[in-house]
Amino acid sequence: MKKGFTLVELLVVVSIIGVISTVIVFNHKKFNDNLEITNLSHDVALYIRQAQVYGVSVKELKDISLTEEERFDTPYGIHFDIKLAVNNKSFIFFADKNKDGRYNGDDSDCSRGAPDICLEKIIIGKGNYIYDICELKGNTWNCSGISMSAVNIVFKRPEPDAYLKLASGMDPVAVKVCLSSSQGKIKEIVVYTTGQISIYDGICAGLSS
Repeated sequence: MKKGFTLVELLVVVSIIGVISTVIVFNHKKFNDNLEITNLSHDVALYIRQAQVYGVSVKELKDISLTEEERFDTPYGIHFDIKLAVNNKSFIFFADKNKDGRYNGDDSDCSRGAPDICLEKIIIGKGNYIYDICELKGNTWNCSGISMSAVNIVFKRPEPDAYLKLASGMDPVAVKVCLSSSQGKIKEIVVYTTGQISIYDGICAGLSS
């Protein structure tokens, strides 16, 4: 007799292969999603750290309208603004030319003239975006309020401290920038007035390690 597979056996094998393939593809997408949001959170934290280095190390701002002393005494910062949905996929690295602790410029176009100087507009891609901005009050994080729709994180010589200013004009002791992936994975970048910059996994309601 010739031996072979029955139709039932063939269907069982095909079903098993299908299940295994589905699991592999799902886990691969989840792994890529986690990797991308993790890389993004570190990139954002590095931009904040770069602003800190520029501010503390007396980075020269090349602007002919400034005196030599002013060129070496300019604060640097990062500006986040999610009042408009289109802005939650970008943030701005700027020189605080008028030294008021906030970005005075055009969020939509970094090349337009403004009191402050936009050094770079960083675009967030791959379906990731800024989910929320929160402020620390006492031991509680407040999120999703209109006053938290924008925040400026500025550093100026000679201290490594961060000067934090919300859209409301308030100066919190800490702010949290929440990033979300396309699959809903949340990363939190926490900046304290002491200059400490930390990254956490979480849901933006509180810190979790």
